[in-house]
Amino acid sequence: MTPITVTCPQRTRINNRQSKNRKREKDPERRAIVKAECAGKLCSCGCGMPANTLHHISDDLYADDEAYKDLANCEPYYHLCHRAHHRGYERCPICHGWMRKGSESCYKCRGVVWRSSRPRSFPCSWRKKDQRCLSPIRFSGVCDRSPKNCTGCDHFMARRVPA
Repeated sequence: MTPITVTCPQRTRINNRQSKNRKREKDPERRAIVKAECAGKLCSCGCGMPANTLHHISDDLYADDEAYKDLANCEPYYHLCHRAHHRGYERCPICHGWMRKGSESCYKCRGVVWRSSRPRSFPCSWRKKDQRCLSPIRFSGVCDRSPKNCTGCDHFMARRVPA
């Protein structure tokens, strides 16, 4: 999405700021400074991973180049933790996984199980990607059965569930 194709003024401002920040981050001199600053440090979120990126504590540090280059107001982060932090997640107090802000714990600790209505894999073990049937008896390579009615096929062989 480029600023030219966007008509919303807020989104245009966000796109311009992000492209400016990307140019700052791609500077080889800046990358060397960040790498030296993060050497030997662990992520500030408490995950125990080695830090490989810096997080600006406040948003006003993005305003000008001088404030952006000042590393005194930065915290070391692992890149995936940094991304989760910017997406609005925080650490779960029970298992230390990521959860949405404002929750008392993550979905896993609350016991919420997400189940899809679709089967995880096709029930027949002969069926592979792109609807190909690898049964040695079948002449055409394409399987025309859906997961619901595949048990009626002459070539059906149940998929083994790993123990």
